[in-house]
Amino acid sequence: MGDVIPFFYYDILARIIPGVMVLAVLRYGGLRMPEAWGSLFTVGWGTVIAPLVIAGTAYVIGVLLEVTWYIPGFRCVAELVSNRAFQSAHDNYMWLNPGSRPDSRGGQRLKPFRDAAWDWLILEGTEKPLVFAHAHRFQAEMKLCRHALLPVVFFLVLVLSNRYGCWTQCTLLRGWYLGLGLVTALLFAWGTYAREKRRWLQVLISVDHFRWRWPPPLPPAQSSVPQGGC
Repeated sequence: MGDVIPFFYYDILARIIPGVMVLAVLRYGGLRMPEAWGSLFTVGWGTVIAPLVIAGTAYVIGVLLEVTWYIPGFRCVAELVSNRAFQSAHDNYMWLNPGSRPDSRGGQRLKPFRDAAWDWLILEGTEKPLVFAHAHRFQAEMKLCRHALLPVVFFLVLVLSNRYGCWTQCTLLRGWYLGLGLVTALLFAWGTYAREKRRWLQVLISVDHFRWRWPPPLPPAQSSVPQGGC
């Protein structure tokens, strides 16, 4: 059960909650549920089925939001944030075992170390679940903030489009929604960077504590000369 909880927590934060936000924005933007679906929400079985339908739909939307960040333009932004967050965590971390710290001098990039350390932590999680669970939690919180940016931007587009009178009955109300959307977007943007930095800091703590080295030491070279003579 302990192995399942981190992934369940990840799915709720990184996929279901952003998916619910998309459904909420679509609903207030004028989306109407097909009448044929009304039977799912009747008293009786509907009280059980309706939450499952909403959660399942939100999960699918959350997966699509995650896929969006693999589109080239979005991926560049995600990589930039991740690189900056790792660089900041690396520069500010006080190493207990200097031998585990990568040498970033001489033009050596930290990205290979970052990727290798994350892969190592995933594999280490099979033997020490709590080690990976901590970093995985911060990754889920980072993706919650990152994925939630998209429905917030969609909300701002709807407000600016001046299409739905329920949001734009007066200039003051419209300004309120715009201000709320902008502040929320800024908080999610900062949360994406802050949680990503915290994730990489947790990775560095694990690397330092378990004295993991990168790159791993090469095996001793084998002599090509046969032993015992020429």
